[in-house]
Amino acid sequence: MEYLVTLHSETNVVTAFPKDQQEKAIALWQQYVADGKFATLTVD
Repeated sequence: MEYLVTLHSETNVVTAFPKDQQEKAIALWQQYVADGKFATLTVD
């Protein structure tokens, strides 16, 4: 299992985090959203 943070733009940027780095994944996703960017956080 891993967490995927996707920054949606002309070219999607996906950053993958292993399951033990859930906090880092959530923090990155929250930062993108706070900056007004369209981003998703999914669990794969």
